[in-house]
Amino acid sequence: MLKTEQLAHYLKQYKQLQFHRSPKLKLLTWQVAQWQKQRMQNVHGNLFQNTSYQELADFFQSELYNFDALDELAGQLALMLKQKVKLDRWLPNEILESLVETMQLALLTIKLDQQLAIHLIRQERELNDENLIAISIEIDQKANRLHQLKLFQSVSHQLSRHAQSLLLRTSLKLAKSKLKQRGFAPMYNYLDYGFHIMRSNRHAKDFFQKYAQQEQCFLDYLVNAEATDLNVYYDAQSQQICRKNIDASAQHS
Repeated sequence: MLKTEQLAHYLKQYKQLQFHRSPKLKLLTWQVAQWQKQRMQNVHGNLFQNTSYQELADFFQSELYNFDALDELAGQLALMLKQKVKLDRWLPNEILESLVETMQLALLTIKLDQQLAIHLIRQERELNDENLIAISIEIDQKANRLHQLKLFQSVSHQLSRHAQSLLLRTSLKLAKSKLKQRGFAPMYNYLDYGFHIMRSNRHAKDFFQKYAQQEQCFLDYLVNAEATDLNVYYDAQSQQICRKNIDASAQHS
């Protein structure tokens, strides 16, 4: 199957998501995503609040875990189908493979967060730490979240590897004028930015590997510790999720 056909397949799945037919569900899904990003910043503070990783953390949350970016990419794919464009003619297979896996990752991510939003609505619960943790455990997302992490590792590895290839970077630049001429500037910018970030940051491989390992620890913690709140953090020394110390004065207030 051509990579263009694979992208069309994922676009079809994206259009079939329930939130397209429910403004309430769409808003709540977006809010769940924001909760997830804030949760990551708090739990993985050693990564997201580390100045050495700042550009990578921003890239992760603005491109790899951003539903607005997915919406824009979906619009680009819809335009591709409308114009009957075969991106395989313009872009190397390796770059298209990265685009396909990025779309697959984004689609799975939004499906999982939409699932949480659906259960919040069905159970008439507010969006807060306690309810989202309880629902995550109740519907048992762990296996799908682990698959999400594997896709994430694959995407980040591909972007990092391709970004170091002068041949692929040159191929992307050569396609720039044709892509922009046909209305695919956002898609080009998305790819170009990803390559730039991965090539210019010597800590890229380290950041993404640590994130995947730490997030898996968090998923294990949710299930095994019967968690009810997010007063936790990843401790790099013990390589475990630990409870935060609560100030004694706060406990008695």
